[in-house]
Amino acid sequence: MPNPGSFLTFFYWFQLHPGPPSIIHWVLAALYTAGIAGSAAYFLKTRQTAGDNTFRMNIARRVGLTAGLLCGFGLLFIGFRFWEIPVLSFRFWELIIGVGVIGLGSYLGYYFTRRYPVSLASFEAAQLRQRYLPKPRARSGSGSGKRRRHK
Repeated sequence: MPNPGSFLTFFYWFQLHPGPPSIIHWVLAALYTAGIAGSAAYFLKTRQTAGDNTFRMNIARRVGLTAGLLCGFGLLFIGFRFWEIPVLSFRFWELIIGVGVIGLGSYLGYYFTRRYPVSLASFEAAQLRQRYLPKPRARSGSGSGKRRRHK
């Protein structure tokens, strides 16, 4: 285990051969795999239950794709660390993906508890209003509304 002061150095994050992967990398690989499976399951479950609700499908598509890609890149960089590929196994990549996953999880927690219920309610209210609005009548004839004079 390196001393805590080495985390602040440039060499620590961009070391060409950072050493063999530790147990932390196995845990991260399992978490990223679970993240990919969870995002796919969320998207597929929403697709089955949403029906014609386009708002819920758009949110599921965004969340599933973003989380799946972020966890996929995390798993890819952990794999590069296991394969010890020099430039692609920098600790810096693991840091960037880790910060991204924590940031996405925090934002999704905020979004689904604070903003999603309000947005979903306003979308459903707009759909309800749209359903009961009178439909415009189809005009007969040329559609311009003016009569043509015959000479």
